[in-house]
Amino acid sequence: MSPIRGASGKTTRHPLTASLLKRWRYDRGLSLHALADKSGVPHSTISRFENKLHEPGVTYALRIAKALRLSVKTVFGDWI
Repeated sequence: MSPIRGASGKTTRHPLTASLLKRWRYDRGLSLHALADKSGVPHSTISRFENKLHEPGVTYALRIAKALRLSVKTVFGDWI
C-alpha cells in the first residue's frame, strides 16, 4: 500500500503495523486460524500482514480490530 495522508495532512503509512497486529493477537491468546475465524480474513492474509509482506486495507483492518475487540481509535489513532 502506498503512503497516504492522515488527519494531520502528513504523508503516512497505514497504522496497523505487523508488530502491533501480532502483539494484539498474542495478548488475546489467538492463533492465526482463530483470528481468521473471528474476523473473516483468511489466515494466509493475516500471516502476510504479520510478516510485512502486505499491509491491510481499511476493510480488513476494521474486521481484525472488531475480532480483537479493539476500538477504531486504538487501531487508527491519529490517522483518522
